[in-house]
Amino acid sequence: MRILKKIILIFFVALLASVASIYLLRQRVVNYYYFKKINSIEQRYAIKIVSDSLHINNLSTAQLNYIYIIPKGKDTLFTAQNLNISIDVNALLLLRKISVKNIVLSNLAVNMVTNGKESNYSFLTDKKTDDSTSTLTAYNVRIANYIDKLFDILPTTMQAQHLQINYTHPTLKLGYTMDTLKINNGTIVGVLNEDFSGNTWSVNGKIDKYNKRGNIALTSNRNNADVYIIEKLTHVKCNFKKAEIALNNSTTSNQLTTLDVALGVTDLSVAHYRLSTTPILVQHATTTAQLSITPTSFGIDSTSVANVNGLVFKPYARITMRPVKQYELGVNVPLTTANNFIHALPQAMFSNFEGLQCSGNLGYRMQFKLNAALPDSCTFESRMIAQDVKITKMGVTDFSKINGAFAHAIYEKEVFVRSIIIGVSNPNFYSLESISPYVQQAIMTSEDGSFMWHKGFNEGAFRKSIAQNYKERRFARGGSTISMQLVKNIFLSRNKTVSRKAEEALIVWCIENLHISNKKRMYEVYMNSIEFGPNVYGIGEASQFYFAKKPSELSLNESIFLSCIVPKPKAFMYYFDAQGKLNTYLEPHFTFIARILHHKGVITENEMNDVHANVTIVGNAKRYLKHNSDTLSAPRSFDELWKSLENK
Repeated sequence: MRILKKIILIFFVALLASVASIYLLRQRVVNYYYFKKINSIEQRYAIKIVSDSLHINNLSTAQLNYIYIIPKGKDTLFTAQNLNISIDVNALLLLRKISVKNIVLSNLAVNMVTNGKESNYSFLTDKKTDDSTSTLTAYNVRIANYIDKLFDILPTTMQAQHLQINYTHPTLKLGYTMDTLKINNGTIVGVLNEDFSGNTWSVNGKIDKYNKRGNIALTSNRNNADVYIIEKLTHVKCNFKKAEIALNNSTTSNQLTTLDVALGVTDLSVAHYRLSTTPILVQHATTTAQLSITPTSFGIDSTSVANVNGLVFKPYARITMRPVKQYELGVNVPLTTANNFIHALPQAMFSNFEGLQCSGNLGYRMQFKLNAALPDSCTFESRMIAQDVKITKMGVTDFSKINGAFAHAIYEKEVFVRSIIIGVSNPNFYSLESISPYVQQAIMTSEDGSFMWHKGFNEGAFRKSIAQNYKERRFARGGSTISMQLVKNIFLSRNKTVSRKAEEALIVWCIENLHISNKKRMYEVYMNSIEFGPNVYGIGEASQFYFAKKPSELSLNESIFLSCIVPKPKAFMYYFDAQGKLNTYLEPHFTFIARILHHKGVITENEMNDVHANVTIVGNAKRYLKHNSDTLSAPRSFDELWKSLENK
């Protein structure tokens, strides 16, 4: 026993002597390793690191004065007048990574400069490896390493003065400053200034570096001031009263890293011409999300919960990066009172529902999956869940107006064109009974063959639209049903915005599922309101404009022709050659429509065989053909014709 005590005593004496020796030689030892490491970094990244002096104040504290990081042949990236760092000695003795405890910093400036091709900060992202065959690091391992490094670097105490970050690009210049930034026992306090807008935000937060938790909040000190960096980088105008993010927990295993993240925003305003014609306002939104990162994917688990203006829902998303990209997205809104559902929707996106009152309960579910290698096999399901829903009071827009006579105001690019009456007082209005079955069926077949039995939406057509748009990397095909076209024409503008499409879908659901109108009346209004040419609206005007006939007198060929021009009515003149005859590339479309009409029993086999792309224009439309000197080269298909017309 005595021998063991002596051994222990000798061990501690030796350890104390070693520590004392290191302490006495600390300046020389640290200088050696410091400059050796600096030289290695300089050689590796082609940069120069300059400092006036390095001082070791005690075993755990180092001070650098006048530091510069200068990439070779480029502008100085980093400068600081002085940097005083204290590390956690206990963590170091326990063989943990170096962990920063305290930082005192003054006059720091980060100056990022790029000409669009090269920059003075590219070395930070350039991959440096001697093994060209090394495998990609798993995403979950990368994220876990980033979090570890972040909390190791973050201090529990910090005193910083005069911080500045600048970014310079030929088309963009950004600047941010902080006069002071303090961290006291993990509590963060500061003020962030956006130089080019004059915006300022109070910065508050908390760091728990040992449990790897933290939060940060920005509170705007100005009202309705757009965030300059968001607008310049994304062309989205955005402002908020308060935004906050928190990392509440993180766990890591060989195959999975999970992050419990909370997000919140108050008085958010977002404006972009693709989103809405007016700013989208959200009074309050929060999300408690569990992010899951595997070796090959990133995702938001279905256990996540979001709350927007009091409407609670569960989002789900996952992007698999390799070996093949795959996308998954889901939303589940549990049943809630219909009034709460409607009133939680942002007004700018659903202005026609303002003031609307409902009874019953509403919910919503959506699921989407797409494999980049098999886009045609994508899945999409979207449905409202209704429980005894009834509209007890219409809002600013009465959706039931389509059941009677009404004035239809026509706009193009937000400019009023004219108004037409949808009703018998209009001599160009025709009931379905007064319209040739040929044109009724041809247009329905071409635009929405399942109109009479779907509930406003054709998910099969929408899936095909998603697949084609993804393959062509552009908006090549829409998935609108006749119900959706009708709602767009009667109740909404023609702006191609996310807001308009979302509101369009909800109005369609209400009309179809709450039985505001029936299919026959909807199709009758559709036929009397759709555009058929330059300032030509409704089948009555169209039959006169092209053929000087009544709608009841239209032939089968004339009816199929009218079905051709509905998608791009103002471009009808490009369907004709210099002699005023229909181009031969329309023949497959005529044949296709005729076969379906025969299959439906609308026409006989003899009528089907007699169909050809051949019509004679005798109405006012003829004068457009005479002036048509801009002919198109014959495409191989009707779809190619539409693609050519997109540039017209």
